Amino acid sequence: MISSSLWRSKKFRRLNSDAARLLYFFLHTHEGGNSLGAFHLSPEQAALAMRRPADEMTRAYSELQSVGLIQYDAEDELVRIVDFITHSPPSSYKHLAGLDRALGMISSSAIRLSLSVELSGALEKKAGTWSDDVSSKAVFLSRVVSLRLDIAAIQGADTPIHTPIIEGAVDTPID
Repeated sequence: MISSSLWRSKKFRRLNSDAARLLYFFLHTHEGGNSLGAFHLSPEQAALAMRRPADEMTRAYSELQSVGLIQYDAEDELVRIVDFITHSPPSSYKHLAGLDRALGMISSSAIRLSLSVELSGALEKKAGTWSDDVSSKAVFLSRVVSLRLDIAAIQGADTPIHTPIIEGAVDTPID
């Protein structure tokens, strides 16, 4: 889903080329996309699909990355739309299960780390809007804890940093 507020976005307005703007819309609507907003698509593949010159798409990838709209791992040919999960957070346990499956297939540690941080924040925010009797709330908060452990492992930390999830959501602090 693309919001009309995109046109007011500081990042989007910093784009200089129409190729970068077009590529951004293409990435949001690409048939290979998923609920993480992360999928394998090199600039050359995008160029073929969009019938554009490869060098133009390479520059567009760089431009989108320079303003913080995408993250691209050239070695894995993996592109991630930044804040995709934030703007389209999981709404149910089934949706979360799908995100977890897709996250498990991400090979790039840098992109996996970014996705884990973004998903953790989106889950925490969503769970914070639910009352305690919503059954998915406990599942979402539990997944936040496991994502934080994954984040610490990716970053090479021996012990995760204490970060309270939602005040009052658990009886004891999580260390």
